Amino acid sequence: MPRLHFSTLAELLAALAIRRRLRRPIPARRAGSDPQPQPRRTDMNLGFLAGYRTYVIAAAMLVAAVAQLLGVDLPSFEGQSAGHLLMEGLAIIFLRKGIKPAG
Repeated sequence: MPRLHFSTLAELLAALAIRRRLRRPIPARRAGSDPQPQPRRTDMNLGFLAGYRTYVIAAAMLVAAVAQLLGVDLPSFEGQSAGHLLMEGLAIIFLRKGIKPAG
């Protein structure tokens, strides 16, 4: 292994920590441990959003579109065109209003 030169004490300590971590054996799985995460034990009560979930999604699309038009990059909407988001958000709102039963 070649000799390494470090310019700072922090680099030396980081290299020692990495070397120690790489030499440590990988712990074996315990018997009976399930690699799948456990399902949620209690259900989420989203009843207060009944009839408005579509509007919430459309509003999020509109906010993301306006943010992109202003130059703000949102990680979850990365790769989406601001114009498409704006038009799709408006389409969802107006289509939902047209389909929603009169009550």
